[in-house]
Amino acid sequence: MDAFEKNLNTLLVRVYDAMDKLEEAMLRASSSIPLSISEIHALEAVVEAGSGEVATISELSEYLDVRLPSVTNVVNKLERKGYVERMKCGNDGRVVRVSLTREGRRAERAHRYFHRTMVRSVTQELSEEEQQALLKGIGKLDAFLEKNIRKYKEIT
Repeated sequence: MDAFEKNLNTLLVRVYDAMDKLEEAMLRASSSIPLSISEIHALEAVVEAGSGEVATISELSEYLDVRLPSVTNVVNKLERKGYVERMKCGNDGRVVRVSLTREGRRAERAHRYFHRTMVRSVTQELSEEEQQALLKGIGKLDAFLEKNIRKYKEIT
């Protein structure tokens, strides 16, 4: 690796780790939300994957890109903790819909606020040109990662 590649690799690893640590710290600081990051992301998925604040287990599995049994496990935990409710689909009893409870909506809003605050904090010191360059670079990184994720999934 040349110097640029080493620096980029170091930054990518540090940013990934720091994002993880920052989300964990936010959750710990908010002692009223006793959830793991994966549980918070499952709440986010209910809002993003379905229609409104209701999603099927299959929609959650696809959105989170994890297998159905893993989604079922996290939904079970969230239901026991009072953050989601399950309901059978009226016309197809095999389909299970998941919705957020009041506590689930509160936790999901807190997580959304964390991301909004983080993005604003990162970009407030950047010029418009720097913001556009950041978006372009991260967009290309995202496209590269998605392409390679699909490629390696096809292999396995």
